[in-house]
Amino acid sequence: MSGRLILVVDDDKPDRWYARHLLAEAGYAVTTADSAAAALRIVDGEPIDAMVIDLRMPRTGGLDLLRTLRRREHQMPAVVVSWAAHLPMGDREEIGALGAIFVAKGEDFRTRLTDALWRVMQ
Repeated sequence: MSGRLILVVDDDKPDRWYARHLLAEAGYAVTTADSAAAALRIVDGEPIDAMVIDLRMPRTGGLDLLRTLRRREHQMPAVVVSWAAHLPMGDREEIGALGAIFVAKGEDFRTRLTDALWRVMQ
């Protein structure tokens, strides 16, 4: 894990801080963005090994960000996260079709997020 740079994209500052903290404890290097636009600027400027993307953000949501990344041929692994444990089936299917994994925030988030990152980065 050492040296792997993860970009956490979340509009909610406490959630962004928590994800950054738990991923750093797991041995990842972490950078953050508070919006899809900020994330695109970072991705276009530096090599990112994987992303953690909040599904529900104002203006441009996580699924739209993931679509844009794939259209721009950025194929880094991604984990999409949300407080909504039950997504519409179409969203869950599209997240998978775009090569990402969905993880619900909440209880045992630390373990589920680090496990999902490990899986998508294999």
